[in-house]
Amino acid sequence: MRNAAAVYRSKYKADYFSGLYMAHEALGLGWQRGGARMMSHLNAVRQHEVMLLANRLDDSFAQCIYSVLAGYRDRLQVKSFNLALAFPPLGDVTGWEDFPLVARIVDRGDTADLSSDISAMELYGASVVTSDPFRTAGILRNV
Repeated sequence: MRNAAAVYRSKYKADYFSGLYMAHEALGLGWQRGGARMMSHLNAVRQHEVMLLANRLDDSFAQCIYSVLAGYRDRLQVKSFNLALAFPPLGDVTGWEDFPLVARIVDRGDTADLSSDISAMELYGASVVTSDPFRTAGILRNV
């Protein structure tokens, strides 16, 4: 996201996150509460993805996160979710001036269907592999 924001700023002389939010708002997918901008992500990586943007981590932002989670539970009947937070490094670090606090929340899927499960690291970080490929090959080689 930081790289996308830097390229966007360089090319369009505008804030990437504001543009992202305004596009969602124009489509009826964005709304504001307190100091947070929230959007039902148009390019979701998983069902019911919601992205929240704010300038600081405070009680108002925490309340916005809670409202999304309560809506997941009470309105969408979501039983399992992932929440990822991204924010700029502490202190004055060049290149992070316009990067907001970002929360992304997704539905992990039906808890009764193990094949639908996914983790936040797989969605927003790196692949998570907990099996030993040598063990897998040793077992499957002779099947």
